[in-house]
Amino acid sequence: GVGLSTMKAIYVPATELTDTGLMNYVNRLEINNANGLVLELKPQSGQLAYASGVEMARAYGLNGSFDLAGQVSALKERDIYLVADLACCVDDLLASRNTNLALKTQTGEVYRSEAGTWLDPYSPDVRAYLSDLCLELADMGFDEVLLTYAAHPEATDLMYSQEMTTPPDAVSTVSSFAIAMEKAVGDSIKLSLRCSADALRNGVGVNGQDMDLMFRVFDRVYCASERASIENDRALALSYMEEEVRFADRFVPIAYTALGDNSWLLLTWKTEE
Repeated sequence: GVGLSTMKAIYVPATELTDTGLMNYVNRLEINNANGLVLELKPQSGQLAYASGVEMARAYGLNGSFDLAGQVSALKERDIYLVADLACCVDDLLASRNTNLALKTQTGEVYRSEAGTWLDPYSPDVRAYLSDLCLELADMGFDEVLLTYAAHPEATDLMYSQEMTTPPDAVSTVSSFAIAMEKAVGDSIKLSLRCSADALRNGVGVNGQDMDLMFRVFDRVYCASERASIENDRALALSYMEEEVRFADRFVPIAYTALGDNSWLLLTWKTEE
């Protein structure tokens, strides 16, 4: 969390990542008093929104066609803060194309929920794939990576790819994954987390996110909020931070309207009248 600046960003869904689509968002930064874009580059489907050079992306046919690298340099010349949004542990394509990387039920079936198909957070190959994507994006010039679904499903008695003497629970699983990701990429790019409102407001979420640890591991934490709850949510976020890194800009509320003068992420934009 050291050295962060205020980030007021607009979210760009993967479906909008074309040359024309991206410019529609760039052109709306000024009227929205925004200085950044959060690009959804790896949605829950697992289909990347850009052409990656990471070997696993090529090997399993996960690549998109958008020339992201060519756009990033132009956006950075305009002093736009860039965040890459990657869905971590939910990935329909990768889990279907290599079931060894998926969480399994006790009957050996790949585990699915309403969110999608879940990867095993303990898998070295899953961790390597995600960290390779982060490092690739850092090399392109992104300022930050936002990890969504860095979480454990609300299920028990799941089977993991690694043998462990003590069966893990949701908190130990997510904590181990978060620490591993920070160690792999934290020196190369700012690493952030999208947390659940349940985790933020209760300290520990049913998805395994322990906020005391998450704020020690990640540079920023993003969470859905609204005008009625933003003051309380920001106060909670600050309470989890250690004193030397207790900055309001480390908490990023996600909403449909700008929330305050600190960092925020808009899911839509205003247009000129």
